[in-house]
Amino acid sequence: MESSEESEDVAASEEEEIETNESSEEEINRQANEQASDELEAQLEKLSDTYADLIAEVEGYIAKPETYDLSAYTSVMRSYTDLMREFQTTTETIEAADLGDGWAYYDIYMDILEESVKLTEAFANLPEMQQ
Repeated sequence: MESSEESEDVAASEEEEIETNESSEEEINRQANEQASDELEAQLEKLSDTYADLIAEVEGYIAKPETYDLSAYTSVMRSYTDLMREFQTTTETIEAADLGDGWAYYDIYMDILEESVKLTEAFANLPEMQQ
């Protein structure tokens, strides 16, 4: 009889250990997802700020065409290239995360797409480069 009780105790103990391991694993996954989500939010906010800064810079050259020279052109194009790389990386991160339709930062991402359109329109209004 004792061995039957011991077997039941061992089985119950093993089951508790499995449940504990599963809940620990779930907690680790939850924390990792939360951290990844926080990092993605920070990355999107930084990207949005960078777009706003570049739009302001381009609009400054539109307002004062005499300041738009080769150095300014080089700076704008370098910033734009870096921004596009960062946007591509962010988009790939979002796709890899498989966040689904209702992911939390969709609005920020859509704002960035709108800023991208504004930037394209601003580029179209840049003055001729000063010699």
